[in-house]
Amino acid sequence: MSGQAEVVIVTLDPDIERLAARLHNEGISATSVEQYADARLAIDRAERCVAVVDGDLPSELAAQVQRLLQGPQPIPTLMLVSSESYQQLALNPQRPALVEYVAKPARLDELVLRVKAVMLRAGYELPATSHGSGNGHSEGADLDGFHHGTVTTVFSAKGGVGKTTIAANLAVGLMRFFRRKTLLVDADLWFGDVGVLLNLVSKKSLFDVCSGGEPDLTALQKAVVQHRSGVSVLLRPPDPLFVE
Repeated sequence: MSGQAEVVIVTLDPDIERLAARLHNEGISATSVEQYADARLAIDRAERCVAVVDGDLPSELAAQVQRLLQGPQPIPTLMLVSSESYQQLALNPQRPALVEYVAKPARLDELVLRVKAVMLRAGYELPATSHGSGNGHSEGADLDGFHHGTVTTVFSAKGGVGKTTIAANLAVGLMRFFRRKTLLVDADLWFGDVGVLLNLVSKKSLFDVCSGGEPDLTALQKAVVQHRSGVSVLLRPPDPLFVE
């Protein structure tokens, strides 16, 4: 299953209706409806669909919508529920596989991220955020704007605890969900395996940037490789001799 999906929001709450506009700003097609007939029409028209359902719908409308979403082809759904019922529903081992829950009230930016997570879990694509090359990376990435960034360090004195996995997923998440330009630096000079995890190879590395003492920003632009996710990556030196 691939391709982008239409998001159908079923709510009577004006604050939640604003989610459609926020999703449009993210490049995601979204429609907000208040009636069962409109919800069914929007879902029938969509080749791929994700639903966002307000848990405070009138009981009759809520029942109709639930039957629609749990039909022969269940639709991935984000349910907005009260904080009192959230924990019970979210931890229920028998909950529907394609249903996720979020407690109300929820900020719009949180809802946008939740919708994206539901889309990814269902196998749908998010709008493209980068233009990588066919082999998944390109050298000489554009670093404009990085000087206004924030540095986050993932560190552990013990190996094999997941530093690389956490750092790589954090970088990709910042790029895909928050649209932040992200530079992932593999500073584990001896054993770093960011390149292996992301399937990236480059003749340039951290050595080319720092070998002269002070970081060379011109060399940095040439040393960075671009992952297909949109994350820029600065790899560790490929030869242990460079580490010395």
